[in-house]
Amino acid sequence: MNIQTLSLETYNWGLKNLDIDIRPVIRGDKIKAFVTWTFKTTQGDLIIKGFTIRLKELHSGIEVLSCDAPAYRAAGQFRKSFFLDNKDLYKSLCVETVRQYCKLTGELEPEYIYFDERDRTLIT
Repeated sequence: MNIQTLSLETYNWGLKNLDIDIRPVIRGDKIKAFVTWTFKTTQGDLIIKGFTIRLKELHSGIEVLSCDAPAYRAAGQFRKSFFLDNKDLYKSLCVETVRQYCKLTGELEPEYIYFDERDRTLIT
């Protein structure tokens, strides 16, 4: 892999806020909504599309809502295409996205919001 780094310090990308655009859908699978995050910056919008809110059932039988990052199919499985190094911030953004979905649709907020397949974190 050949990674080239471009310094953005001169552009002063000060983050101002985050807009969460939620588009509820009715489908035959577990996807409840498609989501776009738009980070408002001093240099314009940074738009990330492809998040989904989906219903997941844990091994214990509890059904939870999950906010999943955009992903692409490779080698027969889906690989996440969005990564935020600050895991606590990412969890907070996912939880807020699910809460906004519940507020928009009138769906009851779940007792737990599922976060990640790998660390199996439940957030109350």
